[in-house]
Amino acid sequence: MNNKTENPYPFLYDILGKNITAKDLNNNQDSKITINPNEEQFIEYTFFNDINFYIKSKIETDKTQIEVRTEKTGFAEYKLFYYKKDKVDDKVIKQISQDIKDSKALKPNENNSFSKPFYFFFLICEKGFAFCDLNEPSKDESSTFDRFFILFLLALAYNKKMDKFLEAGEDIYDKNKENVQAIIDFRESIYAFNLKYFFEFPVKIDRAETLNIWKIIANNYFVKQKHDEINSQVLDLTNIIVKNQDKQKLEYEKERKEAEEKIQNEIQERDKTLQKKLTAIGLAIALAPILIDIANLIVEYIAFKQNININIAKILAPIAIVVILLYPKIREKIFNLINGNENEKPET
Repeated sequence: MNNKTENPYPFLYDILGKNITAKDLNNNQDSKITINPNEEQFIEYTFFNDINFYIKSKIETDKTQIEVRTEKTGFAEYKLFYYKKDKVDDKVIKQISQDIKDSKALKPNENNSFSKPFYFFFLICEKGFAFCDLNEPSKDESSTFDRFFILFLLALAYNKKMDKFLEAGEDIYDKNKENVQAIIDFRESIYAFNLKYFFEFPVKIDRAETLNIWKIIANNYFVKQKHDEINSQVLDLTNIIVKNQDKQKLEYEKERKEAEEKIQNEIQERDKTLQKKLTAIGLAIALAPILIDIANLIVEYIAFKQNININIAKILAPIAIVVILLYPKIREKIFNLINGNENEKPET
């Protein structure tokens, strides 16, 4: 791979340039590699350590065709063309349009093309781009083409990285909604990528010509719009999941506190009831001698009035105490008897 201590693409910010690697698959070499339209090459480029492109070039009679793939084998997703021309006229434009779009509909304008007379002409569309080298035969603009080629791959890499974030966000939502830490880690990985690698203008400001080409490429491939939209979607999704988890935690804490308070209240009520019973028992024990004396007097009085044997009446005294304490109606009847309802006779 390229030497990580140097930036092999000095027109880019160092943190970007150092994280683009290239490997010549024809010769199995990974020294510094540039795309050379004058050679047939098979190169693997890697961006951000996980976005790969496979580049295969073929020299034809009047041009070099370069295929861009995301898989080592398979069809070309984009096609780039390098031409050696004296000038760019309608005939050349029609050839470019036919080569890239299989039609003659592609027309250059200020949004999709850039021209530097006597040096090069650049034209882009959704299927790739064309580069016309306008130098005399003894010179070429292959190094300029290589810069534009890397910018094109960078735009594709940005978009592909956004697609990966979107897929990962959907996967987390489907499979890990309950794993808040996984969601937070995923959100942090997006923040880290944006901080380290994403630049709306990744070309150094002193490279005016190359910066203009980047603007054309980025606008035609909606790099900033896609970045902002997918970041918003993914981050909104993760924020919703985290907020829902926080809401569930709050609801759980509320329910737990309510349950604890209910249990505490029940314990306090039981303690109060038990305290009342213990107080009543203590009072009964303290008053027992007095109650027994009172009961004996009542029983003796009732026995005298009702002609009941006094010994039997004394045996019934403790029972009378219990009855007096526990049964209000009987207690009332006894007191009525004492208070003068002497003619009331028990039923026979």
